[in-house]
Amino acid sequence: MDISREFLIERKKNVFDYILMGLLCLGAIFATIALAGFLILQLYGMFAALAIFGIWFLVYYFISSRHIEYEYCVSAGEMDVDTVIGKKRRKHIVTVNIKDADIIAPATVEYHNQYEKEGITEKINATSGEGSALDFFIIFNDEKGNLARLVFTPNKDIIEAIKMYNPRNTFLPEE
Repeated sequence: MDISREFLIERKKNVFDYILMGLLCLGAIFATIALAGFLILQLYGMFAALAIFGIWFLVYYFISSRHIEYEYCVSAGEMDVDTVIGKKRRKHIVTVNIKDADIIAPATVEYHNQYEKEGITEKINATSGEGSALDFFIIFNDEKGNLARLVFTPNKDIIEAIKMYNPRNTFLPEE
């Protein structure tokens, strides 16, 4: 019995993201104003126009790269977590063998001791935002044998698929 489930969740932008985007736009506006005077000059006008275009292209590129989504895919006893940046680029974060995971539980006060377990060398955050009530965590051994923690925001289908592969170590929130 092979189960395959996927879920895509968008990371909420935080204050840092909005400040960065605002500063980038403000800097581009000042650079455009500074270069606008060169547009009337015959030789330098072409270079100024290219520079203005390049600046605004970079602003667009950096702002679109602040749009981050996480994709969770549970299949054949493993969970793959990927980052989708700007709806264009995909980067693989981690593959977790669910069958060998130490614990899969909600990131709540009830499981705080397991969440802060000593010896965790790698902490991976692939959540929709900070401190969501829907966040879960997995404590597992990575490919090097070190203890690692993955925090993620799954939906019900992902949790059910995980529970089927590791029912003993999967804990669901009490309703």
